[in-house]
Order: sequence, then C-alpha cells, then structure tokens
Amino acid sequence: LSSIGLYYLGIIGLVNFKHSLLVRKVVSMGALYLIAIFIWGNIFVPQDRLLKVTFLDVGQGDSIFIQFPDKKNMLIDGGDGRFDILPSYLWDEGIRRIDYLVLTHPHADHVTGLINVLSSFKVGEVWDSGQKFPSPEYEKFLRIIDDKRIPYKIVRAGERLSIAPGIGIDILHPQEKFLKGGGSEPNNNSIVIRLFYKRVAFLFTGDIEKEAEEFLERKYGTQLHSTILKVPHQGSRTSSTLKFLEKVSPEC
Repeated sequence: LSSIGLYYLGIIGLVNFKHSLLVRKVVSMGALYLIAIFIWGNIFVPQDRLLKVTFLDVGQGDSIFIQFPDKKNMLIDGGDGRFDILPSYLWDEGIRRIDYLVLTHPHADHVTGLINVLSSFKVGEVWDSGQKFPSPEYEKFLRIIDDKRIPYKIVRAGERLSIAPGIGIDILHPQEKFLKGGGSEPNNNSIVIRLFYKRVAFLFTGDIEKEAEEFLERKYGTQLHSTILKVPHQGSRTSSTLKFLEKVSPEC
C-alpha cells in the first residue's frame, strides 16, 4: 500500500512540476521503480517461503522429501537402498539434518534406504507405525535409533502436527487397533499422512491395499480429498480402488 501511495505522489509531482522536463523524468522513473518493487514483492515469493515436495526415484519402493517454509523437513520412507540415491541427494541439497523421519511400514523396500540416512545424518524424530515385523532390515533400523538415542514415536490416526501458520499434518492411519485379514497386514497398516498447505493438500498413503482403502473411504469420506495423491503401493493392482480414488479426487 505504501508503494501505491508513493506512486500517486509521483503522479502529483508530474502535474506540479510540468514546466521542468528533468524533474518530470526523475519523478516518472521513481514512480516506475516503486511500482516494480510493489509487484515483485507481492508476486514473486522467495524460495524459502515455499513448500517443496520431492518424489525421489529410488528404484523399488518409495521415498518422499518435504521441505517446509520454516526450513524444517520431513523424509517419508527410503526405498530399498540398492542404489544409495538418498544420502547423495540430501548432501547435494545441502541437507545435514532430518527433522522428521517417517517409516510408513517395515517392509524392506521402504526401510532399507533409511538405514544409511539414520547412520549419516542427524535426525530429530522418527515416526513409525509400531508393527512387529521380524526382518534384519527393520531390526537394524530400530537398533540404530536406540544406539543414537533418537526420539522415537509410534503414531496413530487422529494426531495432528502444526508445522507453521497455514500448514499442518494429519495422521489418518493406522488405527489404535491394526486392521486384520485381507491382503498384507504390514501394508494395510501403513502410516497415511494428509499434508495441507494453504489451498493444496497431499495424501501420502504408504502401501495400503484394498482393505485399508475401503476402511479409510468409509471413515473419512470426502475428507480424503487432496490435490495430489501418492498412489498406494506403487500403483499395484492390490490398491487404487475406484471408490477410494473418487473420494480423494486428486488433480494429479
């Protein structure tokens, strides 16, 4: 508003000093300069005030890196670790600390890539579904957390994390009691996160399958609606049921 006011003062100056060509030119240039500052400040937003979500190609499995406007970050899953892509990407991005590290479920193609991250980076807090799953990869994951005394949290539906004004995270799944039967129980009890920022919402679904999708569709209905959907279970035929997709109704 102050820039607009100065612009009109410039116009007044043009009228009052119409007999001086030099003054008219100076005032005109000043007014244009102030208009440019006003437009730049209101249209072009600095990069560190944006939410940045990167879906990483880690081979088998998923990995999603989120950078929040307050400079905190979150890493969801790490892939199977075969190509060791994740640590290199984070170092290249200048990342030295992971504020929130999330393992949606304990299968090897989600947990293995996180082991190197836990070993190589400072981690503020680990979120886990807390499923009992005997595998060498998951056991090593838990052992590193314990050895480094990293805060460890088992999350459940209904929890909300407020990152900054206008941005938040809702945990939609798993429930207090794990879903039983049907397909893969570790998959169907994946952590499901809905991240919202201003008018945009992301739905991160881990590897949930048909049974979990049907449960979430019944429980939340249109509250699942999100702008961007991370397709469940890497697009497997066990997931992405029609009713679930209709309730989410993503743009991409």
